[in-house]
Amino acid sequence: MKTNYIVTVLHPFSTPYFRKFVLSVADQTVRDFRLLIFYDQVEDPEHSFTNDLQHIKHEFIELGNRSITANRVFVLNYLAGLEEGYIHFGDSDDFFEPTRIASAISYLPQYSIVCHDFNLVDREGKLLDKDHWSKRLANEFVFGYDYLKDKNLLGFGNISIDSSIFKDIEIKLVESPAIPDWFIFNQIVSVTKARCIFIATGQVNYRQHDNLAQFTENDFGAICNKLDMVLLHHESLLTLYIDAQYYRDRKTKLTRLKNHLTEKYLNEFLAQADAKNYFWWEIIADLLNYYESTTN
Repeated sequence: MKTNYIVTVLHPFSTPYFRKFVLSVADQTVRDFRLLIFYDQVEDPEHSFTNDLQHIKHEFIELGNRSITANRVFVLNYLAGLEEGYIHFGDSDDFFEPTRIASAISYLPQYSIVCHDFNLVDREGKLLDKDHWSKRLANEFVFGYDYLKDKNLLGFGNISIDSSIFKDIEIKLVESPAIPDWFIFNQIVSVTKARCIFIATGQVNYRQHDNLAQFTENDFGAICNKLDMVLLHHESLLTLYIDAQYYRDRKTKLTRLKNHLTEKYLNEFLAQADAKNYFWWEIIADLLNYYESTTN
């Protein structure tokens, strides 16, 4: 039987929510796992959370003062050196449904990456939207690299992965990629040809804070910032020569969109757009499709 690792990163911003995360880990229907807590700029977390973790096999691993992407790559390299097993990622400010680990384990023998749906919750953990992506994706939807070119479903908060995948790839770094999770999983899935599956069970409860990766901010300033970040993301991938022609063409088209975009034009797009539950960064792809359909 493979070892199960639950992996999270603790940082100052997430410490107020960490006890809720730990409680959800302790409440898993699968009991045989080890919790690996990587921490960055948090003083003596072992002492701070002793009582919460006393009945959970766990280990704290300190991260250096690196960038977000460098920390993520450090975590993956650390995991690659462990006994092979199933790795279940979770953000330390979110919390799991009780079947999060069990549902992933049932699919990992057939798929390299299992992607879980999530419920959106506010900062206090109050439900905002249940089964957020299941409103668009069927349970057991299978996908690969091509599906992730213009949007992302894979993050360090909602996936489980078979660690044997690390034998086939050395994850590369560039200077400050704009969207670390998308940048890293683009590499992993494109190089390893990983088969990914989306499942509607074992959801993550995903806290909505004030940052660009969330789903609630679509005003003109937020969209302009997201557009800039997607452009930088494509530039990062170009430095790795991953699907270079596609990303060169995409960068050209997005630059034209950026030069054309006004608040009035954005409002016209939003008025006709279906109120769909976008995947991460997908609204930019949808806006580009609208632009091309209205200007050609």
